[in-house]
Amino acid sequence: MEAEKMKTNIDDQASSLRELVTKSDLEDKENEYRLPPRSSIHRKKQKREKRKKVHLISVLLFVFLFIVILLLFFPFWGESIFVSSLSNEQQNLPMEKVYLNNDITVNLQEGIYHTVRPQDTWDSIARQYYHDEKMAEVIMKANDTEDNKIVVGSRLFIPDIHKK
Repeated sequence: MEAEKMKTNIDDQASSLRELVTKSDLEDKENEYRLPPRSSIHRKKQKREKRKKVHLISVLLFVFLFIVILLLFFPFWGESIFVSSLSNEQQNLPMEKVYLNNDITVNLQEGIYHTVRPQDTWDSIARQYYHDEKMAEVIMKANDTEDNKIVVGSRLFIPDIHKK
């Protein structure tokens, strides 16, 4: 009898465990197919919309500040932008040809470039290209240099000169 009681106890325990497992399986399946509540969906949607509004406001604020800064600093650098975009004639640059004297014409639109070497001076460059040291001033003016300094490695424009 005792063996039968133990057997029935074991069967009862096993059956109760089976029932628990099947209940939990059913609950899991129900939870799988259950949709989230509307309130949680609406909360998520509101958060997304709020983020979009924040991004739009920050972009508009940035653009507004950028325009204000441009308007404040325009008097300091505004003219240089417009001058650089003008053609040579509008910038009042030297004309295409300059007459040094009756027999020499300097063409500022045509010429070659010279890379300055360590031993170069204005006179040596003028002697190399024009065979005349006095023409160093023409090279200096064509390169818009006001002082006599010459930088090694820089490129100098050597304008064409026509003698009559």
